[in-house]
Amino acid sequence: MAKAQECHGFGSRLRRLIAGTAVAAVPLVGLVEPAQAAGLRVELRVLVVTAGDPSSQAIATELAREGVPHTVVDLAAAGRAVIDREFLVDAASGAARFQAVVLPNANPWGMSPAELTELAAFERRFGIRQVNAYVYPGTGTGATATYAGSLDGAAGTVTAAARASGFSALSGPLPIDDFDPAVSEVYGYLAQPAADLPAGEVVTPLITATATEGSGAIAWSYAHDGREELMISAAYNPSMQWYNTIAHGVVSWMTRGIHLGHHRSYFDVQVDDVFLPDSRWSVDGNCTPGDDCVDPAVSTPDIRMNAADVQRLVGWQRANGFKLDMVFNAGGSVAAKEAGGGTDPLTDALLAAKAEFPWVNHTYSHPFMGCIQIAPTVVGQSWRCATGPEEGPRQDPGIPSQESGGTYWASQEFLQQQVQANIDWARANALPNFDATELVTGEHSGLRTDPQQPVDNPFLAPALDATGIRHIASDASREDVRRAVGAARTVPRYPMNVYYNTATYLEQIDEYNWYYTSRANGGSGICEVDVRSTCISPLPAATDAQAQASFEGYLKPVEVRNALQKVLANDPRSFYAHQSNLAEDGLLYPVVEGVLGAYRTTHTGDAPLVQIPLRIQSDLILKHSEWRKNAPRVSAYLDDTGVHISGPADVYAPLTVPGGTPVHGVNLRGYGGKLSGWFRVPTADTVVATPTAFRGGYVSADSTVTVPGAATSVAARAGNASATLTWTAPVSTGGSPIREYRIRRYDGTSATVQATATVPATAVSFTATGLTNGRAYTFDVVAVNAVGAGEASVRSNAVTPATTPGAPVIGTAHSGVWGGSIVATATWSAPATNGGSPVTGYRVTAYRIGWYGEVLQTVVHPNLVPASSTSLTMPLPQVGTYRFRVQAVNAVGTSPYSGWSNAVTGW
Repeated sequence: MAKAQECHGFGSRLRRLIAGTAVAAVPLVGLVEPAQAAGLRVELRVLVVTAGDPSSQAIATELAREGVPHTVVDLAAAGRAVIDREFLVDAASGAARFQAVVLPNANPWGMSPAELTELAAFERRFGIRQVNAYVYPGTGTGATATYAGSLDGAAGTVTAAARASGFSALSGPLPIDDFDPAVSEVYGYLAQPAADLPAGEVVTPLITATATEGSGAIAWSYAHDGREELMISAAYNPSMQWYNTIAHGVVSWMTRGIHLGHHRSYFDVQVDDVFLPDSRWSVDGNCTPGDDCVDPAVSTPDIRMNAADVQRLVGWQRANGFKLDMVFNAGGSVAAKEAGGGTDPLTDALLAAKAEFPWVNHTYSHPFMGCIQIAPTVVGQSWRCATGPEEGPRQDPGIPSQESGGTYWASQEFLQQQVQANIDWARANALPNFDATELVTGEHSGLRTDPQQPVDNPFLAPALDATGIRHIASDASREDVRRAVGAARTVPRYPMNVYYNTATYLEQIDEYNWYYTSRANGGSGICEVDVRSTCISPLPAATDAQAQASFEGYLKPVEVRNALQKVLANDPRSFYAHQSNLAEDGLLYPVVEGVLGAYRTTHTGDAPLVQIPLRIQSDLILKHSEWRKNAPRVSAYLDDTGVHISGPADVYAPLTVPGGTPVHGVNLRGYGGKLSGWFRVPTADTVVATPTAFRGGYVSADSTVTVPGAATSVAARAGNASATLTWTAPVSTGGSPIREYRIRRYDGTSATVQATATVPATAVSFTATGLTNGRAYTFDVVAVNAVGAGEASVRSNAVTPATTPGAPVIGTAHSGVWGGSIVATATWSAPATNGGSPVTGYRVTAYRIGWYGEVLQTVVHPNLVPASSTSLTMPLPQVGTYRFRVQAVNAVGTSPYSGWSNAVTGW
């Protein structure tokens, strides 16, 4: 068990694969305490065997992104774990230690024949799927190659079979990367099923591609020898867009859609500096006045949205089904109103449409909230932090300072005023979708800014605490991890490479050329000395049309690709641009449209882009970070009874299961054909999900588990509008615990099921209610286990629900005749209902009545009067005044009394 790397994430030749019902179920409520474990047990963990190859490492990267626990075995590592039975199966419990296996190829160098044999036996025994990360379609893969070479730009397709077996978030089209025509990006092989497949073996294309050389599969499943393998024959690494598009599907396929992990495609764009003007790039001066221009003669008009830009924005959002976050500075509105004689069309337009946007605090006037900046005085120089109270020239002389550690900083009082004033303005203007605990400082200032300011402004944390800020944006290009700033936490954001100081295509391309071309080509030459940068040939920008073509043909694809790399990687962090990019040419729109279009082309509407605010981003980053540390403390496995989870009470875990899976006590939401979510781990071993397929599909090739036998001794007993059924459990459970019984009701001996009820596995009786009295019914019982419904029992005896009859209708009584026996005659008519059982007779009672109507004596006729009778001349004990009442009798019992008859004389 040595040297296997345990991983828990946030985030050649070939061999074999598959082709493959589940009973629909209603989600249940409440946690389910597990029954004694039955059958095979599979731990929720993936084994990744790597040879240092980019493809297996790409799969490990995706597992880490989603938070799927996995163990990595590096075949090149000295003292690596031996992949034998002890490594694969827990000796004490007999459980499979892994739910899926990833190999670099179908027959990796560095694995012994004994290891491969043991691995194959393990997969057959537990129904474990294997992914071969990059293969040549040949012997042992179920396929043959029809083409080898570059697949750049090929039109890929995710097949219907793939979408039904793990790739459910994808809609079909899958463009293969071709971002640089000068470079071969994706080498691979097109394949077709082998012509000589042995009987019983099945090859199912999952992803196909069409290139100029023909069409074929680049990913397929191969079912053979009781095993299932996924073969991929196109090269990839963690940064390739085509792979990142299918990566979650690969994880879902190998785990049968059941794993600890959580995946979404997040995309959120925040627009900074709303209400403010932004400085404009000088095409002639190659600098930005007010920022890095040292020549005071260089000037450009500022860029500020106008009312028409707002109308364009609202229309664009509605047309594209996507909202941009307004990161606002209220001071810009106030200043514009003062300059405009009390009105500002931009403010009016934005407030009129305020419900169209989320709103985020960007401080009142966008000051630099870190150290006091000393402005550069020569070309190429950068600003630096002030170390003296009178040092200059200051970039913003209006910022009050406060000394700490020999450096002068924006003061705490000033910082608090900037944050609170913007909150107050938002509340005064009733901004919807506004969270006062979120903050984006101007230029992310106040936080450390390398190299000039390597630490936070020491007065920032107390200012944030004083104003209730709990989430503060940071620049992911400077620091991409979440960290504490007082009680607040940073939430990194990604900058879009659409410059804040440009509003036209010409300005954007001119500035880009300045930074990314050599001095010989008229650029700054920065790309020649900065190892992180690469020089390019100048992009054409002699005219507006040329600049737009350069933007659309070069910058936009780069930015779309960069954004999609984060979107497809389960990364919740926002992107940001500036209000200047929504003005004039609207540079931001084509970039965002490119991301939306590319994503929506490849994904279903059931897997939409998810937009979440900073506070939710912060929570997700924290959950993933904590999960990486806590995953080893959590027990998670699958057996016949379902998915079991337990661990420390303070741990949150992510879980994904197939769509339609009944879940218990956890809140999982639908996305991409699956259910997934985060939940607090129960401390006791608890079933949190019950897959509809037996053991979630993890079934041994040699499994003898089947449906249960038939229930026996089924008997029915009639009641009033009801019937009670009893039975004895089946002799055989089929090798899997019975989950429930289904009680089926029939109309008499009819073969058509009239109604079905479900009762727990512990039940041995059931009372059917709402039946019709007088109507015959029969029943049968069906036992159900994880495999499915067993054979129906023998039909019960027929029963007819019934109750007592209604009361007869009393008629006119008649006096007896003087001189004979003392008698009187009662009359009646049949009751309105017989209660579902025929009337078998009538019981007649006579009452001797006193002067005041009181009953002096009661006389019941000793015999039932035949059911056909409607009168009785009844002998009476003595002369007197009498009244009669009558009851009907059936097999169930005696009816209520009729009404009282008239008074008559017994003579």
